Amino acid sequence: MDERFNKFKNHSLDEQELERFRADIDSMTDEQIDEYLNGMPAEDAFDREAIDNLHDRISKEIGADNRHIRIYKIVSIAAGILLPLLIVSGIYLYQKSSTFDKYRDLLSREITTSTGSGEKAVTTLPDGSTVELGPDSRLHYTLETFNDERRNVTWDGEGHFSIAKIKSAPFTVASDNFSIEVLGTEFDVLTRQYSDIAEISLLTGSIKLIASASPADNVIMKPGETAIVNKRSGVIEVLTADSDYRPSVGKMMMSFTSKTLSEVMECMKLYYGRSFVIESDTLASNKFTGALPTDDLHDALKILEKSFHMKSDIRPDSIILSQN
Repeated sequence: MDERFNKFKNHSLDEQELERFRADIDSMTDEQIDEYLNGMPAEDAFDREAIDNLHDRISKEIGADNRHIRIYKIVSIAAGILLPLLIVSGIYLYQKSSTFDKYRDLLSREITTSTGSGEKAVTTLPDGSTVELGPDSRLHYTLETFNDERRNVTWDGEGHFSIAKIKSAPFTVASDNFSIEVLGTEFDVLTRQYSDIAEISLLTGSIKLIASASPADNVIMKPGETAIVNKRSGVIEVLTADSDYRPSVGKMMMSFTSKTLSEVMECMKLYYGRSFVIESDTLASNKFTGALPTDDLHDALKILEKSFHMKSDIRPDSIILSQN
């Protein structure tokens, strides 16, 4: 034990030795430690400079609050007063370091909320903000990047964001092709991997929209506006409510412009979680322009039946589309 005390003084214990040393100290009673320290040579005592250095070390690494450090009451000799403080403080630092490693792993662990085809979900973030996820959507964040100084999440899919206003911690939504910076507001986001555009609709407050392809060309959006982001070029087009463009985001509708029936069915599968079979290649290649509801399968099929002069057969495992 004497040798390990000296190595501890000189900071020369390796990790395994320090762990065994801690275990031995933990297994000793206060009286045993008292008896051992009282029998140590006087030259093993620590001087005032060593104590001051330890104080600085503790202040920097674990802060001034040392209420959890167990200090043994030994008053017979000076060495018996100084050594326990250093030993137990050193062990505490070791334990604290191990705990910090565990906390660091916890803070960096990714927290994910996701939905599949035909699914919806609502999640509440640590700051009280809520996100409503549409089908096939994903929200990611870590406690390391979502705290009282910054609130960063990554996003893919369709969702409605209601953000708690915290001026000291700006909220950022990052996607592959754009990011949104906000203090407190409500907005809808729609971005899909298969689409070349993303839609952002602002309901209340104000947001700053930045395209990844051209970060210098950012825009400040106002309530009632919808922004269309070209993912390839980074061009952002801001539209007002009286625009001819028919956005899908936040409308419970799917809007299509000259899309084939096959492409339309892929979107239908996304929202309704059903498989669609088109029996004719000619029918599958016909194009559709218009809007379909995302929450009423029968109404959506009726619109398509009239547009394509076709019929639909709803079966347990799939929906068959065929020409009249």
